[in-house]
Amino acid sequence: MGNGRYIKVVTKLWTDEKIRKLNDQGQKLFIYILTSPHSNMAGYYRLPKPYIYYDLKWSAKQLDKPFNKLLNISLIKYCEESSVVLIPNFYKYNPVQNKNQAKGAAKKTSELPKNCLVSCYKRICETFSKRYYEELTKGLPEQLPNTETETETVTETEYDDVVKLKIDDSKQIGNKLTESYKEYFHHQIKKDHIKILKTYLSKGMSLKVIIEAMKRSEGKDIPFEYCMKILHIWEGEEVYNLDDIKVLDRAFETKKNMDLKTKVMKEELEKPMDYYYEKGYR
Repeated sequence: MGNGRYIKVVTKLWTDEKIRKLNDQGQKLFIYILTSPHSNMAGYYRLPKPYIYYDLKWSAKQLDKPFNKLLNISLIKYCEESSVVLIPNFYKYNPVQNKNQAKGAAKKTSELPKNCLVSCYKRICETFSKRYYEELTKGLPEQLPNTETETETVTETEYDDVVKLKIDDSKQIGNKLTESYKEYFHHQIKKDHIKILKTYLSKGMSLKVIIEAMKRSEGKDIPFEYCMKILHIWEGEEVYNLDDIKVLDRAFETKKNMDLKTKVMKEELEKPMDYYYEKGYR
């Protein structure tokens, strides 16, 4: 097969909740994007959709549904304008081993066209390869406005916040958490609660995501416990920024609407025919 490039595809991939939710086409597409002959050592590369049509022998219609599913559950991110794909967890399972490898990845990403995923890639490097962050982010292309959602500017701001508020800057982060805790829970924060909240920062969550969880817990009987439930769910869904929350909220709203339509349809089907005769249907 020639000199192929090797990546890690961990065996627990098949027990991952997101992967198990995919149908056969979705799983095949994700494995293809992980191992595509067009991919690189950064999991961040140009992949025009016609390449996928050709390699998988699929039509545009066949690709549409599984591709959107991968986007909706954040297994991939995609810039339509530049045809660039990004695998958010690539460095999690294929960590950068040394400076030379980081430079090699940077060489590949520097060749990318302008795209809307640059700030997201920086955040991933900060989360999974902090030691080689400087090398990995050299020569990146220009950031384009997000062509998929209207929240990329928020993501850019979040990244700036992470740069200003380094994870080890406990005092500044503690102040932010304390202020937000008091604002939404209406009492002083407990020391052990600060420690618990900070663990989510160390897992790569944006400070703004944690504050959003607090905001959504305001008015609940035990707001901190409710906040923890939200953060636990978001951790399982690999939510790192406000952009990810928007995607998750949309998916939840779509499912809720579908469930409601199914319920209405079921109720209609269970009505006796006499009901329709009374309504004048023949």
